[in-house]
Amino acid sequence: MVSIGEQNFRLSYLLNQEGDHWVADMMSPDQSDNQFRCDRVHLSSDSVVFEASQMGIAFRGKFNDSHTEISGLVEQGDSKYPLILSKKEIRKSIKPRSQNPIEPFPYKVEEVKFSNTKAGIELSGTLTYPEGKGPFAAVILVSGSGPQDRDETILDHRPFWVIADYLSRQGYVVLRYDDRGVFQSGGNFLTATSLDFADDALAAIEFLESKNFVDKTKTGIIGHSEGGLVAPIAAAQSDKVDFIISLAGTGVSGREILHLQTIDIQSMEGMSKESAEADARKNDDIFNILDHYPDSTAAAKAILHYIDSTKKDLSGTIPDYENYKAYHNTFFNTQWMRTFGSYDSAQAWSKVKCPVLALNGDKDLQVNAYINLNAIAAALEKGGNYNYKTVTFQGLNHLFQPTLYGRVSEYGEIETTIDVQILEEMSSWMGTILQGQ
Repeated sequence: MVSIGEQNFRLSYLLNQEGDHWVADMMSPDQSDNQFRCDRVHLSSDSVVFEASQMGIAFRGKFNDSHTEISGLVEQGDSKYPLILSKKEIRKSIKPRSQNPIEPFPYKVEEVKFSNTKAGIELSGTLTYPEGKGPFAAVILVSGSGPQDRDETILDHRPFWVIADYLSRQGYVVLRYDDRGVFQSGGNFLTATSLDFADDALAAIEFLESKNFVDKTKTGIIGHSEGGLVAPIAAAQSDKVDFIISLAGTGVSGREILHLQTIDIQSMEGMSKESAEADARKNDDIFNILDHYPDSTAAAKAILHYIDSTKKDLSGTIPDYENYKAYHNTFFNTQWMRTFGSYDSAQAWSKVKCPVLALNGDKDLQVNAYINLNAIAAALEKGGNYNYKTVTFQGLNHLFQPTLYGRVSEYGEIETTIDVQILEEMSSWMGTILQGQ
């Protein structure tokens, strides 16, 4: 088990012998079934080293006397987290999630690759499309923050697979793809920003339009969470994006998102409001440090000094202070967070001219429905775009699952992957706006 800030998750290494050498695949079974091949594996009589440079993660550890456990550190950048490995069976789902699609499918399924020539990388995905010549309206699915596979897998839920299946049954072409540097896609995820992901999305649109069964006048983007930021950035750059559906997308800056998210999530999980607000203010202060120090090395020193200066305020609430420090430096001091924190989504939304559907759940603790939907609407109108619809669904969380509280810790406990209301709303809205085009 690795603990990073408020997050706890298991990290597993699957070892196999190929010929005269060992290979290892890294995975986090609490987050995804995806495996990442380690490009360096070293085993000796008393120690091991696993390095996965694609994800920027390394583990170095030593066997105990009985060789039943390996104690060591997970290293990511300048940060280190303790981890103990032991032989255990990796948990699989007792049963597939109830909404997982079941074969046979009444549409075609094709594994595809396409290029982002600007970045010089190749991305991999799955294309689902109706039988017949078409041309058919088409969408790409753009995932939320963090390294995501084409299904946006989280805690055994595969929401993008469910969406693709539903829409292709309704007669739409759907392309979902692995983030750059994840699973079968090339590139480096760790150095990418939302702006880079917008380039990937535009490459996906280009790929769709190269298919003779796709209607080139009816290609759009469905983006979830950060994907709901990537979508307007892409649409602001290209008139090939004919419509956008934002699922819990942002309408304000990343630092505003994180400020409110910190308060809402921690308060719901039992932290006092005063402590949660204090944590949110710390985040604000760290963003100010990043603004002052463009150089990551100088910023790291300043962040660690700042955290040290606030140690007395923690009042013993942080059991592993060094881990706490390392987490804050690793989480904030990246090019992705610098970009996400400083970028105001309204900049992109005000340049979007195509039809927009923006959906949120009122129990979303990660992207507040009221603040973000109002901000998206205001930005669109500022740019002269009144062809939009916003809907807040009652009792749904950030993943659009039914819930009473919206706690992040409930995501894996809820059986529903995505409420059918969302699927029906997307399909109905696309049918209406595309009929008039």
